[in-house]
Amino acid sequence: MKRREFITLVGGAAALPLFAGASAPFAAAAQKEAKVARLAYLSSHPPERFRVAVFRETLAALGWREGENLVIDYASADGRFD
Repeated sequence: MKRREFITLVGGAAALPLFAGASAPFAAAAQKEAKVARLAYLSSHPPERFRVAVFRETLAALGWREGENLVIDYASADGRFD
């Protein structure tokens, strides 16, 4: 067997698991990270629990889950309009 044929044979045997899907590290590296959206909840008054709860329920109905695929930043002016 010639050297070039031997290298081709060994290289092909080493690459076989990659094409068969048996190599977990390569499969894991190909997955993309899920993007996390960021949303700001701004209010002129302190956020009331009921309004925030309804806000979260509506987002959940649309498929957005806080802590999973959504980060909400809460900010309030505490009644100051300046």
